[in-house]
Parts: sequence; C-alpha cells; structure tokens
Amino acid sequence: TKLQYAQFLGSSLAYLANKQQDAVGLIAFDQEVRTHVPALSRSGHMRTIFGRMEQLQAGNETQLSVMLHQAAERITRRGIIVVISDFYDEPEAIIEALQHLRFKGNDVIVFQIMDKNELDFEFTEPVLLEDAETEEQIHVLPDILGDGYRSTIRQHLEAVRDGCARNKIDYEMLTTDKPLDHALFSFLAKRVKQ
Repeated sequence: TKLQYAQFLGSSLAYLANKQQDAVGLIAFDQEVRTHVPALSRSGHMRTIFGRMEQLQAGNETQLSVMLHQAAERITRRGIIVVISDFYDEPEAIIEALQHLRFKGNDVIVFQIMDKNELDFEFTEPVLLEDAETEEQIHVLPDILGDGYRSTIRQHLEAVRDGCARNKIDYEMLTTDKPLDHALFSFLAKRVKQ
C-alpha cells in the first residue's frame, strides 16, 4: 500500500540521517497530529522512530496544507524536512504550506507516493473504488471517466511538481510498483549531483 511504502521510505531516510549523526524526528498526521517525536540524535532514539512509524495506520482524510502549516510552526530547529504524501489537496495550498516550511529556513524534500492504478487508470470493466482514508465507495465506469480522470491527475501532478521546482523544493514521485531501493538510490544520486 502507499502507507506501507511511505513507512519503509521514511524509515530508510531516518536510518540514513541517523548514520550521519543527524537528529531525526517524526510528525505524522491526518486531520490532527497522530505522532510527534522531537528530533534527537541520541542512542536508542531510532527505536522510538521506527516503532512509531510501524504503528501508523490509514485513518481520517488528511488536511495536508493545514497540517504542514502547523508543522512549520511546531518545528523550532532548522534542518531537512522530508514530506511523504500522496499530496491530495489543492496544489496552491500545498505549495503555500511548503513555502512556509522553506521560509523558516528548512531544506524541504517532497516524496509524492502514488499507486500505479492512480496514475494509469487502466481499468476496462466497471469497478468499485474505495477511499482508504474515508472508506467512501464509488462505482466507476472507466470508459466514461477514464480520459477525464487521467487528465485531471496529470494536471495535479504537474502543478505540485512545478510548484516545488519554482520554490527550490526537491520533488520525487514514487510509485508503489517500483522497488523502494531503486527509487531511493535514484533520488540520492540526484541529491549528490546538486
């Protein structure tokens, strides 16, 4: 799932940061903060990070931009902020919230996690889709909605990616069908070149 992929990605990045003696923290939220572990670099702290990361569950609908603004106010030390999400919110609101994190002096890195089906929407038969957060279900006729959906999702992804680029925010889109190690190495190689 996207959540599991995000958990592995977040844990991997936390591990790498900790190996460099960097302080690592965690804020996880939906409509409210569900987990907050302040950034520390002391021994044993990573067990707390990994334990909290493992306990994360899909829950309520996420108010991403609102919660990013709150996170920007909560984080008191400058550092590298990694945001892992599917970024289902209004692109302008997302970019404004990411700008808030940048304005506070942070280096911001964005990982947009998507499922291949969300991008391609290659269903051929009528399908029942369920929102993992709200459990809302909708019957979809792919031949009627497919082209419009693909166009809308493409515009959304471009708006988030372009907004990040304009604001000097590193952006990486990852799909759950690609091995995490490949995606991570690809991203880290780009970071080294900068």
